Amino acid sequence: MLTQKQLEEIKIKFKEKIISLERDSYRSFTEKIEIDPSLGSGKSFFPITLYCMCQLDYFSGIYFGYLKKGNDKVRIDQTTRMVEFACKYLKYDSHVSRIAIDIFRHKLVHLGEPHTSGKGISRWEIANDCAIGDHWTIQSYNLRGNKKVIFGVNDFIRNLKNAIFGGDGYYKDFLSNNILQQNYLNFLKEVS
Repeated sequence: MLTQKQLEEIKIKFKEKIISLERDSYRSFTEKIEIDPSLGSGKSFFPITLYCMCQLDYFSGIYFGYLKKGNDKVRIDQTTRMVEFACKYLKYDSHVSRIAIDIFRHKLVHLGEPHTSGKGISRWEIANDCAIGDHWTIQSYNLRGNKKVIFGVNDFIRNLKNAIFGGDGYYKDFLSNNILQQNYLNFLKEVS
């Protein structure tokens, strides 16, 4: 459906999204004074977390061919769309994905901080890199069994990069699937 030239241009766009995340993650977790003394010092967790969630929203929108649910009964809501993409390509657990997206995407966007969503979760944690196996998990943090959801920014970026460009990633499917290519074009129409 798409020409080889178009496919290469799209691949470059996808790579630019990942590179931008990697660059901004570095900036978020590096003392600002090392980058530009006028910025002062301190780390910025919320902006990069929100940016990661926006990229998950973006790639899930491309995969499904839309961002807005609209009146079309076939279209699924934003959270479900993001969860399904996260499960299929990032290999994340559905239950944890729904909670993490609620906390780190919806609550952060609409409330300005990642409030917990109930569902037995009373805390959240954002880290640069997590201990192996901790990213995108729900864990007990005290003897009473209270739970927190953990988000590792660089873990997510590595997983997203692999989800898009890895051996069984989205881009590989995109190259040979006319429906996914049409979804991309539909997505572009909606956002232009």
